[in-house]
Amino acid sequence: MAHYWEKIYSHFRYTVKEAQKVVDFPIKKPTYTAKGYELKKEKVDTDITLGKSKPIINSRYKKGEFSYTIYQSAIMEKGKDPFYFWVNDNDKIEHYELKGAKFTFAKTTGSNVKGIKMIVPAKGKDSSYQIVIIDDILNKAELEKIMISFLK
Repeated sequence: MAHYWEKIYSHFRYTVKEAQKVVDFPIKKPTYTAKGYELKKEKVDTDITLGKSKPIINSRYKKGEFSYTIYQSAIMEKGKDPFYFWVNDNDKIEHYELKGAKFTFAKTTGSNVKGIKMIVPAKGKDSSYQIVIIDDILNKAELEKIMISFLK
């Protein structure tokens, strides 16, 4: 049984380069990262589906024992959205706009975990998409700087 499962799943495993061919938005790296943080791991997560695959590009930036994770994907429904994996309706959630993009920021109740989400508007042939950062050390302004660097 495991052999068949592996054979099926192999069709849903992507590198970032392969994922770029599947998605309708540009997969980018931020032009700004928090001081001392470096990209340490990049992977692509996706569900097994009969429809069009919706990969989530997952990039982990580390500085010693600290890290933040950036998720890039098509706009996701709440149940599959990496932002709502960490944030729930009891958390203080703030919605606002910056540089022509829609932002959502939340700090989870009872922990230091913060989430920030940006909806990047459609441009030319590229569809709108979302970027999410989950972190427990950086402040809101620093997270916004990282996000805005994706728009450059």
